[in-house]
Amino acid sequence: RLDPRFNNILMAESVANSTYNALTFQLAKRFSKGYQFSANYTLSKAEDDAPEQNMVATQAGNLVVQDPTNRARGRGPALADQRHTFNMSFVGRPQFNFENKALNYIVNNNQLGIILTANSGERYDVVASTDINLDGFIGSDNPVGITRNQFKTPKQTNVDLRYSRFIDFTERYKLEVFGEFLNVFNINSVFQVNNRTVTTDALGNITGTIPTPQNSPVTSLDSRQFQIGFKFIF
Repeated sequence: RLDPRFNNILMAESVANSTYNALTFQLAKRFSKGYQFSANYTLSKAEDDAPEQNMVATQAGNLVVQDPTNRARGRGPALADQRHTFNMSFVGRPQFNFENKALNYIVNNNQLGIILTANSGERYDVVASTDINLDGFIGSDNPVGITRNQFKTPKQTNVDLRYSRFIDFTERYKLEVFGEFLNVFNINSVFQVNNRTVTTDALGNITGTIPTPQNSPVTSLDSRQFQIGFKFIF
């Protein structure tokens, strides 16, 4: 029977089931003959049946399972599910030997570093503006025809570049002058969506516009940055 001492009783349980499967390829070369590089690619899939947050909140809809009696109904891609991930780094410091001393001074003691990353978009969930399952939480239910964490942001790519010039005063004392370009091509990679709620009727049918990275972006990777620095080595 109902307990008159309480209005609503919130029961929280730390349970969930998740799986992660991945296949990784890696190719690397140690520094020799003036250069080194490393490249790796990961093909992965991550799924779970509960929200990723590890806290209890009474008004945060995305912390609530849609059907507490059967979590498997909400099983879908995890927020950490990025299908493709590629990383590459390269460092080159070639040495030349010309008869002309001035030419040797110009072409030697230069170093170039490149870091390239390319990933699939990040997952995000679209929820209804109404309480479809009548559990008292708004913003925890997927609209009709939409599954949990169904949507993805666009792919993310970034290239960083570093050039260094080494000046040798003696064998012990050296100076490095370097310049760094972060996101050298100024690629706008959106990885979060601002408003993830879509307008629905009482039954969960969509009546509004589904939020996308194009019509509701909120966060993107840093734009192009340049910095110059000096390092004294002794």
